[in-house]
Amino acid sequence: MQLKEQLTKVFEKKRLVIWYDRSNEFGETVEELLPEGVELIRIARNEFGIKTRIYTEKERKFLLYSNGHKPEPQENWLLDVLIAGHEFSAERVALWMQELGLPEGFRPFVEARMQFFNSEARRRKLETLLKKEEEKLTEARLALLMTVVVTGGLPLMEDILTVLLKDDSEGGDKFAQLQKYGLMDHIATYLDTVFRMKEKFDSVSVLAAFLFSNEFERHIPREGQKFTSRPGEWSPAAASFFNNWMNNSSQMEIFDHYSKQFGKGNGIAGKITAHDYERFIECKAPEEVEREIVRGLANAVVNRSVKSDRIGEITGIRRYFFYFNGYEHLYRGLHQAALLLETVKLNPPSFRTAGEGFKYYQQYGALIDGCYRRYYTAVKGKQHETVLEKVTAAVEQVYLQSFIFNLEVAWKKAVEAREKWQFPTLLMQNRFYDSYIQPLRGTEKKIFVIISDALRYEAAVELTERLLKLDRTEAKLEMMAGVVPGYTQLGMAALLPNSSLGIPAGGDSATVDGKPAGAQYREARLTERNPKTKVFTAQAFTAMQQEEGRDAVRSVEVVYIYHNKIDATGDDKTSEDDAFEAVSGAYSDIENIIRKIAQFNGNNVLITADHGFYFQQTKLAESDFIDSSAYGRVEQVKRRVVFGRDLITDDNVIRFTAPQLGIESEYDFLFPVGRRNFRLAGAGSRFVHGGLSLQEVAIPVIKFTKKRSTDTEPVGITIIQRSSNLITSNNPVFDLMQTKPVGDRVREREVIVGIYAADDTLLSDEQTHLFDLQGNDSRQLMKTVRFVMRGNISKYNNTPVALIVRDRDPRPMYDPVIARLDLVLSISISNDFDGF
Repeated sequence: MQLKEQLTKVFEKKRLVIWYDRSNEFGETVEELLPEGVELIRIARNEFGIKTRIYTEKERKFLLYSNGHKPEPQENWLLDVLIAGHEFSAERVALWMQELGLPEGFRPFVEARMQFFNSEARRRKLETLLKKEEEKLTEARLALLMTVVVTGGLPLMEDILTVLLKDDSEGGDKFAQLQKYGLMDHIATYLDTVFRMKEKFDSVSVLAAFLFSNEFERHIPREGQKFTSRPGEWSPAAASFFNNWMNNSSQMEIFDHYSKQFGKGNGIAGKITAHDYERFIECKAPEEVEREIVRGLANAVVNRSVKSDRIGEITGIRRYFFYFNGYEHLYRGLHQAALLLETVKLNPPSFRTAGEGFKYYQQYGALIDGCYRRYYTAVKGKQHETVLEKVTAAVEQVYLQSFIFNLEVAWKKAVEAREKWQFPTLLMQNRFYDSYIQPLRGTEKKIFVIISDALRYEAAVELTERLLKLDRTEAKLEMMAGVVPGYTQLGMAALLPNSSLGIPAGGDSATVDGKPAGAQYREARLTERNPKTKVFTAQAFTAMQQEEGRDAVRSVEVVYIYHNKIDATGDDKTSEDDAFEAVSGAYSDIENIIRKIAQFNGNNVLITADHGFYFQQTKLAESDFIDSSAYGRVEQVKRRVVFGRDLITDDNVIRFTAPQLGIESEYDFLFPVGRRNFRLAGAGSRFVHGGLSLQEVAIPVIKFTKKRSTDTEPVGITIIQRSSNLITSNNPVFDLMQTKPVGDRVREREVIVGIYAADDTLLSDEQTHLFDLQGNDSRQLMKTVRFVMRGNISKYNNTPVALIVRDRDPRPMYDPVIARLDLVLSISISNDFDGF
């Protein structure tokens, strides 16, 4: 910047400027440097006259120029003018200070950092930052602003540290630049004073190691500590920085980079093992923590030393930690495994009659089957699956030996005791149409029937739970006893209006009242009962646009929609291994069909199946296969049923005649006992149906209704005030309580909580919590939340603040603030560093 520009800038703020030109360098040219409207007065032993003039002509601007040295204060007759005005200098440091408007007292600071000020570009950036300053400038604050010029970002130390960590991980040189410009001492002082980091800050990796070592080591008893950092003295500001850094989505790769650095060579796994994984449940990093907690839980599940509820609690705590997403499937699998083992132990199969058997399956068996399916859906073929090898072995052993075997024994006795395949306490599947659809005829209630092939009862339990979470819905699950043999043709026929079902000789096709009931005949059989009926495949139904769909069903009373994902996957030897995954896919398909029904102005839906299925993950032993040729005149062989005449029996099979099964047929039928299959070349053996097991014959019916008005609500949350409204600690603790337990009409809610100043500045770490608690006791609906106050809270001390709970996904037109507690920040600030 030229001298005249410098003077012009100074006179924009000051009326009186004194220039002591010690070498008389500008004595002859000073008039040329005068800004417009400024008068020059040369100092030449005329101080009294100068003072008289400048105080009488108060509207004018004067440059008082001296070509000599500046007098000592006691000899300077213009000292009062100098104090009120501005001293100008043409030397480099002085020009820089005048350019930036820095007081004379900053000269030593500037002189010590001339390498920084030598760059006009850096001075321009610094000048811009200084113009925005509202608080009193200190050397520490100036150093912070200079640091921002080098690093970019915001004039906040936490932001600067984040930039340095990112730059260092990418091989940048910002740290070296700050060292060169003499700006590291102020950062080091901040880390010592505010973070309590005592290590010498000679590289960015030292800061990263300090953060990770403290986060990890604070969970180890003091006698076990081996790091040089002092976790017991780790400040709330450092903890807050670590939390915010971890939760910063733009910093994920950088955080992971340093986390991996820390994890290498520090014996993390051994330390966790030595002190028990439970001590590290709230430890956020490194990744080895996640691995060792999973490994510890796996051993505990196998040893039966951890309950499923505790695994759920641990999962809830770790849900928002950095590495959780990569291990979530293992936590889900462990929870299902523990729940399966507990349920089998507490509720083993024990019943005498078939009716009691169906009831047992409703209450406990379906839960056990669901746990088994969800376990494998969570972990099979997924990352880190081998960590759960022993859990998988325990699940298989308990499921097959303690549950399935005992279920088979009890069910075989109950079934053999029956003369006919009828159950007084259950609706039979062949009465589905007459019981659920026929009563609605003439009521103007359009009914949509979704028939999902092989949607077994336990899967329908989970589907019902999912549907109940949808807004404006009502869903109720009921059970029917399926027709047997439960293969697709006969099961689908049973869901049509019928007086009788048949299996003609010479094949396995099914008839309704003596007429064919195969896929191409189903609509004909339906329209015979009600002409206002239509049939769609799921693909064709969901492919229709809104107006097309409304036109297609406008004059219809009954709509049958056939969906086939589970059976199509499991009944194929090449894909039967994916049967459990297909169940999850079926849920999404059915929910999509329901959305389409709503678009087509449909409200009433029935969801059912033609049959269930039995599936086990391990392959059947050779001894579990039965040779059907040993049983007489066999005419049709399926894996779970044989059709024939004059069939003989033994302990491996159960025989029913067609009249006993309520079927018109010349055939008799043999069913294998328990899990056994008839040997059938080229067929799969782990996904089966058509037999007599409860998994195959318990048929679900979900009665689903879409309402016009909202009848569900997210769970409410209140803040429980413990004592006064003062925050006096760097780690304040609050209790948050659900107003109701989560249930059919009350949905879970994810919230963001934090402590904020009146200007919305975040003063604590910001946390995310999922409120999905259940129970009737208020203590079961409460979460304790501990905050870490940030390092920039000093200027908000003794001012009103608030604990605010916000909905993470607020509904449109709704206030996102769920709960608020007004407080006053009143902390004895002893760890803040002035200026930062």
